[in-house]
This record gives sequence, C-alpha cells and structure tokens, in this order.
Amino acid sequence: MKVLFISKDFYQSQANGGSVVSKRNYDLFLNLFGKDNVDLYVFPVPTFLSKVKGILFNRDYGITKKIENEIKTKISSGTYNYVFFNSSLFGNLIEYCRNCGSKTIVFFHNIEKKYYHDMYKYHKSILTWFFFLYVSRLEKKSCLFSDCKIVLNKRDAEEMQKEYSVLPELILPISMDFHVKLIKCNNSKKGKCGFIGSDMFANKDGVLWFIQNVLPHINKKFVVAGSMCDYLKERLSANYENLEMLGRVNNVDDFYNSVEFVVSPIFLGSGMKTKSVEALSYGIPIVGTKEAFVGIDYKDIGELCKDSSEFVEKINNFDISKYNEQPYKYFEKNLSNSVVLERLKTYIEGCEK
Repeated sequence: MKVLFISKDFYQSQANGGSVVSKRNYDLFLNLFGKDNVDLYVFPVPTFLSKVKGILFNRDYGITKKIENEIKTKISSGTYNYVFFNSSLFGNLIEYCRNCGSKTIVFFHNIEKKYYHDMYKYHKSILTWFFFLYVSRLEKKSCLFSDCKIVLNKRDAEEMQKEYSVLPELILPISMDFHVKLIKCNNSKKGKCGFIGSDMFANKDGVLWFIQNVLPHINKKFVVAGSMCDYLKERLSANYENLEMLGRVNNVDDFYNSVEFVVSPIFLGSGMKTKSVEALSYGIPIVGTKEAFVGIDYKDIGELCKDSSEFVEKINNFDISKYNEQPYKYFEKNLSNSVVLERLKTYIEGCEK
C-alpha cells in the first residue's frame, strides 16, 4: 500500500505547534506503512506573496502553479492508494483527487474558518478578513470532497458539523513521545509557574492579558520562554518584579525543570494546544482557560480558570502535592504516540476490509 504525504515544509519552518504535529503525522504514517511506502512531497513555507497570489488566482493556500502541477502529476500517476493532505487548505487539489478517483485523508490542524475568524478579531484588518474568506472556501471544499477527515478533538468535530454540515471520520488528538518525568518539586522550582510558546496571535493576546491582570496579584514568579519574549519586551512599559523572561531556549527540558506548573491563559484559537500536551508529557500540571484544555480532561491534571480572579486564587493556593503522577499518567493513557498510532491503524484497517 502506497501513500503520498503532502505538506508544507515542517523541517525548515519555525518550531511551532503546527510543525510539531506535522512531524508527528509523518512519523505515524512511516510507522504504519513503512518508509518505502510513504512518498513525502513538501513545499516551502508559504510566503505572504504566495498567499496573496493564491487568493487572486484561486490556488490552494500558499502554493505556486509549479507546485500545483507537480502534485497533480503525482496524483494522476495512479501510484498511490491514499493521498494524505497535512492541512485542510488544499481544497482545490482534494477536489482534483475526487475527480481522479484517488482516496484522500485530510488532517485538520484547526477548523481554519474559526481560527482565521479569531485572527481577524485580534488584528481587525481588511487583509485578515480576506484571508478568512479565502481559507473558508478552501476548507469547505476539503470537507465536501475528501474521503477521510481527521480532527483533533470533539470541539472541532462539532465546529465542522456546524460550519460545513459534515462530520469527521476520525478524531486523533495531538500526541508526543514520553519525556523525562519532572513530577518531583525541588526547592528551585517552588514559587515558579511559567509559559513557553511562540508569538502567534492567541499567545500574544492571552499572555499580555495575564501579565497585566493577574501577575501583579500572585505570589509566584512567572517564567516566560520562547519567541513570545520578543513581543513582550516590545509591548511592556512597566517592570514586573515577578516576571522572568528566558527568551528562546535550546532545550525545553530546562524550562519545564524550572517550574512547578505551567500557566495557559489562552482565549482564542481552534484545534488543540500543543504546549498543554507537551507539559503533560513531562508530568507538569496546568492552570489554564477552557481553550487551553480543549481535547483534554482537566480533572486531576490541572485547574480550570474563567477569569483573572480565578487565576489569582488558584495560582496563590496551588499545591503541587495534589497532583503526584496524575498528569503523566493521563498523558500515557490518552496522548502518547503509541495510543494515537493504534487508533489510526484501527481506522485504516477498517477502510481496507
């Protein structure tokens, strides 16, 4: 059985949540079908110009005419049992596959219509509104013409049904390999909570809100790591004694080994939060919003907060001994790569019967 795996370049792109999940997806298919049976076609990370041309010339998100023709040639060769699209923004090519009789599997990193609408609400620019309309059209085609739609969680499945009147065939959450357990709290970790992440819009919105509305009232130091620090240095005019910015870190182990728990004050977005899964893979509990726990049952592994007063209360009264090994055990049972691989394998085997 042969698979064509189509994706933007997830090796050269910034190490964000999307690239982490993309690499995971590729590894799942290698494990399931074998290296010799998975052909990888990657194209450069879309530039702003390629995205604009996509809007103007009715192409899929960020791909050039040359890339489109190369992919069509591979699809029409009849070599592949399945064509896997590592995004829901290949609607035109997925329609082409349907016309060629090729079976397609589409992975929805988000419900992009929801994600880009949140992006528009954050930026409030005419350009982001045009991108919202553009991705909505492509994603609708992906839903209509694909054979198998994979989403990350039940919330995205419900959103898909609401927006496009279809349901996914499979739910596969974000998963990772096991990391070293960091469940023991040494003296250097006491009194510290943290956030690690990129400077994407939902992180900017949430972390800046947290610093301005929660940080002045908590009794712990807040450690921030990742490219988020660059944005904060530009935006923060006041000094906060209990704010520590590490910047980009070479080894995320060092970050997770420095905090008792992570804080995830995220209010916008779709899909799942990669950093929530990553924290659990280290056995680290989470204090976060409803959005931070989408696809995750927060009971026994963290604290849910609705507003600034709840963040203050639950952070100031946080007791690490309450959690023991629960976050790590939850990860092992629900979000490890081995569990997700078995779920994908069962689905593919069912399709072949």
